[in-house]
Amino acid sequence: MGRGQILSTVEEIQESNDVVKEIERKLHDLHQIYLDMAFLVEARGGLLDNIETRVSKMMKEMKKEVMKKLTDLEKIFELLIDVLVSIFLI
Repeated sequence: MGRGQILSTVEEIQESNDVVKEIERKLHDLHQIYLDMAFLVEARGGLLDNIETRVSKMMKEMKKEVMKKLTDLEKIFELLIDVLVSIFLI
């Protein structure tokens, strides 16, 4: 094996090593992208849970208010009936 052949082999090994290092760098970048995506999904999941909790709370409060209004309307209706009955009996 001559000096030229040795230099050629060393050059090929160096090129292969450079390619492996580039692949390693790209894999690291890809791994970081997956970590970032996992973080974003988790953060959005928390946001969605928060929205769901707030909507549920708002619905309960609205139901409570509607029931209060219905109770008030029933009282008014009963009073109106009492007044009408009193008017017809007089």
